[in-house]
Amino acid sequence: MKKLYVLIDDDELVRMTWKFKAGASNVDFKAFSGVEDFMQAADHLPKNCSVYIDSNLGDGIKGEEIAVEISRMGFSEIHLATGTEASDLSYDKNIIKSVRGKEPPF
Repeated sequence: MKKLYVLIDDDELVRMTWKFKAGASNVDFKAFSGVEDFMQAADHLPKNCSVYIDSNLGDGIKGEEIAVEISRMGFSEIHLATGTEASDLSYDKNIIKSVRGKEPPF
């Protein structure tokens, strides 16, 4: 079974770019435009999937804070995919495994 990659990002262009790259790379991928969409699907996602979260999800929602909730649900491969420098962010390094740019990891 292939590893699933998940992106939570409110930017439609970013989601489309990742989806296109996933298809070209033959990667299993799901994108969510917001936290609520992800939470509704979370029970049906494998806990070992790689979850990439934007730092700024709009409406003042921070990916760093959502990562804590997602971790409590049993997900452990959590990353930030953001245009913000890691040094400018405050996050739990025990929960968030990496901070990277918006480029897909596959």
